[in-house]
Order: sequence, then C-alpha cells, then structure tokens
Amino acid sequence: MAVAVAVAGVVAVSAPDQSAASATPSAPGSRLPLSNRADEQTGAFEASTVRLAEEDGTKLREEVTFDGTRGVQSVPWGVGIERFAGWYSEKRDTQIVVENEVNEREAFRTPNRFTPEYREMLYAKAQSLERELRERWGRLLHTGIVTLTASSTDDEGRPRPPVEHLLDLLESWEAVRRALSRILEGRDWEYLAILEPHESGYTHVHIGVFTKGPIVAEQFQPVLDAHLRKRTL
Repeated sequence: MAVAVAVAGVVAVSAPDQSAASATPSAPGSRLPLSNRADEQTGAFEASTVRLAEEDGTKLREEVTFDGTRGVQSVPWGVGIERFAGWYSEKRDTQIVVENEVNEREAFRTPNRFTPEYREMLYAKAQSLERELRERWGRLLHTGIVTLTASSTDDEGRPRPPVEHLLDLLESWEAVRRALSRILEGRDWEYLAILEPHESGYTHVHIGVFTKGPIVAEQFQPVLDAHLRKRTL
C-alpha cells in the first residue's frame, strides 16, 4: 500500500492582545462561523465514487458496508454520505420523553456530535478555556495554531479512501503530543485539538496552543518533524 507524505505547518502565533480566533487568517478579528471549512485543496477532485475504505480489517459501521465478491466491503463515499444524511435526519426528528410522578411529560432532542447544538457547546468550551487562561495569565497569554494534514492522493494521483486517510493522519498523534510536551516542558500551557474537513471532505487537524509567555513559530518545528517522521513511510 502506498502511504502519502504528510504535511504540517504553523498557521499563526498571536501576540498577547490577540485571541485564538483573531489569529486565524480566514476570519481575522472575528469568530469563525460554525459552517466554515478549511481552504479548498489545490486540484480538488470528485471523489464520491471512492470507497470509504479498502484495507482489510478496517472497522466500519454496518450501515456503510455490504457483502461483495471479496467479502465485506465498504460502500462508495457518496453512498456513505447519503446514508449518513438519512441517519442524521432520523436522529434529529427523534425526541426523548420524560415523565414525572404526576404524569407531566416533557419532550426534548438529544444533540449528537454532528448537530449545531453540539458544535455550539464545543465552541463555548473553547471560549471558556481561553477566558480562563486570560484571567489567569493576563497579557502573558500567547496563542498559536499548528495544522497537520496529509496528501489526499496516492502515489499515482488517485484519491485515497477517506477512512484510511483519517487513520493515517491520526497515527502521528502520540508522537506529536510528546514533541509538544517536550518543547513546552517547564512552562504553563494548554492545548485544544480539532478535526476539520477541507472542501474536498478530507480531514486535517488544528492544534490550538495556549502558553504563558511568548512563543514563536520556529519553536514548533519539532512538533512538525514528529508528524512528518511518523507519516513519511
């Protein structure tokens, strides 16, 4: 199997008077809209006919598999999206009904990780973390964003199965986390990792890093190297 070469980079490092959101090039000085996606990849292609996964042993939900001539296989990406949309619509229309001791009933929806309510909750948590650190460190708070990604095509330029692309991308995570801990050893710091899709649907990772005191882009090089070493096979 051909494994694509990974790519990594430092998106931004902010000064003390900038927030993590204002350091983001796509939305300077404002909150990123929840529907915002990463910049479109160069040479974007129509990949809806690519199977979700092709490697033997890749675990998938039954809803996106079928029994083929070569055993259990995954459905194409486009079919998977259609089935997910159906599942999502069904879940959004499902309510939980609770009843108290006097037979009063109340119905409410339960958000899952794909609903706007869940995204709002995650955004609120991220904002809460930044507010807490700003109260604790004041003007010593600095923020940076590191992005990890990988090629969405194989050695022959064909689109890769998205599930295998994601698994390969995340394979470097422990090495990345250890490298981040080493370069910030002895300092007060926190981080927040977020998965985000490109316009093509392929995923990349944003790591928001919050430090007490200045940090410059060059200091993140060992983190990028850890990702590239792990993904370049």
